[in-house]
Amino acid sequence: NNNNNNDTVSQNRMINSTTASSSLPASEQTNSSSNNSTSHPTTVSSSSSSSQNTTENSVVKPNILTTYQLEKEHVTALTNVLSRDSCSMQPFQRVTHIILKLAVNPSNKSELELSMIETVKYLASQLKGQLQTLSVEIDIASQQPDRVVALEEVAVTFSSTSQSPEVKILRLLRTLNTSIFRQSASHSLKSDFILSELWTYLSKILTGLSPLIQDRTLVPPVFLKLLPLIEAFFVVNDTTPTDIRINRFEEAQSASLDSAAPLVQEMVIVEDSSSQAAHLANEEDRPIIDFGEKHRRVVNILIHHSPHLLNTSFRVLLRKPSLIDFPNKRVWFRAQVRKRREQHHYPTIRVRVRRSHLFADSYNALHSRSPDQCKGKLHVTFAGEGAIDAGGVTREWYLALSREIFNLNYCLFKPSSKQNQTFQPDPRSYVNPEHLQYYDFVGRIIGKAICDEHLLDAYFTRSFYKHILGSQLTFEDIQAIDADFYNSLKWMLEN
Repeated sequence: NNNNNNDTVSQNRMINSTTASSSLPASEQTNSSSNNSTSHPTTVSSSSSSSQNTTENSVVKPNILTTYQLEKEHVTALTNVLSRDSCSMQPFQRVTHIILKLAVNPSNKSELELSMIETVKYLASQLKGQLQTLSVEIDIASQQPDRVVALEEVAVTFSSTSQSPEVKILRLLRTLNTSIFRQSASHSLKSDFILSELWTYLSKILTGLSPLIQDRTLVPPVFLKLLPLIEAFFVVNDTTPTDIRINRFEEAQSASLDSAAPLVQEMVIVEDSSSQAAHLANEEDRPIIDFGEKHRRVVNILIHHSPHLLNTSFRVLLRKPSLIDFPNKRVWFRAQVRKRREQHHYPTIRVRVRRSHLFADSYNALHSRSPDQCKGKLHVTFAGEGAIDAGGVTREWYLALSREIFNLNYCLFKPSSKQNQTFQPDPRSYVNPEHLQYYDFVGRIIGKAICDEHLLDAYFTRSFYKHILGSQLTFEDIQAIDADFYNSLKWMLEN
């Protein structure tokens, strides 16, 4: 503990020294640097005083940033902090902030980028040896009579190692993944031979250890140990265009789930809404697609364990949703809804309905409201009943209304077939002059139920869902509507 405390104090002293020196004239930087390096407070009070003084001296004027030339030793010092075992969240955040400020100067940017890339390559070469050894041990264990037990022993041995170069690599790659460095550093990192070998060994190890995943709710510790390296792979191969990235740090959970590893500040990538709808398609995205398909179980069990990964390192998977299991998509979606509600306050929606006129009263109470007004919390009251809505009345209203929606007398929906209890729009709906407004109301109720996390007793055909999503229909979609017709067509095609 004493060693870790000393490391943290020295990191903070170096960070403050570097920042303070950047605001000094060139003639005074050497003296300032030497004074900082020779002064070593030994008591808690003097350390706090020194930290306060250096913080006051660390204010950098914006116009100095474009002209200040970073010294070689400061470049090395900043990179060294990111590659220290004891680098916790606060030093990582502070150093990255300093690097981004100093990189405004093109000369500084070039030196910092080169230093970080070289450090990544050095750490990768160290880690490659460990992964080689682990890969050989997995191959041997896989040939044992009791393969799972042998693999568990190998996994426990690897997980217990204290060295964590994968966490250091992830810190450096996150800094290089900011938009100021990303465009120039991306090609160098993707084409690097050592990193390519690292990803090859990682893929082989994940395949070899996959038999250890027997329960999607329980993550074997070895995968948590490898998580920073998996995140590093996604960071390097993320092809999100630079112009829709924003340099922004937000507090999030630790990137490394290994309790022995230092905490790492998450960098949240904020993308333009239009990019979210895009799918991974070009050849540059092929590594992520292949990795996601090959190691789908591993990726999804990690997302299940730490849902915040879809907002950080694994965010690129949102552009290829087929690689994400539905439960993980649902958790992510609900988290986004809750986040929006926390950011905006919507007034409560009070609805009073009669059970005998449930559909009509609900329609009259909600159809004229704006979308923002519909986002408020529902408070439902049934006429003539004194029940207080603490959640149960609203839940009952949702279920009762969902059944009423499929009342055949409204001619809104009809069963898709005699054998199937799914529904599709009724072609006779035009008999009701307000049928289009009713469809709009039904859509709002379904959307409201999804956002409020309430179940609806509603089941539509797959083709109808595809129409809603704008997806292309296929020949097989006919089966849910007319099974006999589908079987006849299928027989014709096959014969």
